Amino acid sequence: MDGFDVRPGWRRRSFAAISAAFAIFMLIQGPLSARFFASGLLMMAWDFAFTPSPPMNTPLREVYAMARKGWRLPWLSKFLMAGSWVCWITSVYLELQGR
Repeated sequence: MDGFDVRPGWRRRSFAAISAAFAIFMLIQGPLSARFFASGLLMMAWDFAFTPSPPMNTPLREVYAMARKGWRLPWLSKFLMAGSWVCWITSVYLELQGR
């Protein structure tokens, strides 16, 4: 990973801070489904702020070129996003059930 600049910048950290503030508000105020959604949002914010990945405006062909040269996402990032999706799907299920 030596040749790649994949550290999160100030824009990603700002987005993560705003997302985390919104998620904490939802955790305090919301019903159970909103709490699961907020938990997923907090995991996504942590992933955006603290795990290395290419900037959001990186063209897809450059991301593929990085992958061909050996760069991979860290396992922490993969687990955080998988957990986020599980929490979001659970929140939709709970919302449809009326909880």
